[in-house]
Amino acid sequence: MTYEACTWEEGDLIIALAPEQVDKYWNRSKTVQVSKQSESNVATRRSYRKLEAQPSYIKNGELRDFQMKGLNWLAYNWTKGHNGILADEMGLGKTVQTVAFMSWVCVGCSATGDR
Repeated sequence: MTYEACTWEEGDLIIALAPEQVDKYWNRSKTVQVSKQSESNVATRRSYRKLEAQPSYIKNGELRDFQMKGLNWLAYNWTKGHNGILADEMGLGKTVQTVAFMSWVCVGCSATGDR
């Protein structure tokens, strides 16, 4: 959709159509976001262990070899506190690798009791 095709709705209309979502938005916007110290501090992050097989949280599909390498690379860099960018040709599954990595982080948080 182009900018010219976008519209602005009146606030009253949005409140009438979706009051629960508006309340959730306001409650979320008032909450101070705090990161888990154990996850934001590189010294207390879990250690890296290479994923040799498909992670159990991958359902209804399978990562390809190069996607497993990307997942391992992201996980390794995260445990070391290094930044990384997945950059390859379009259509090779960067989104899948990123979602798999975020799931890997979340699985580690739930294993340690953090969420």
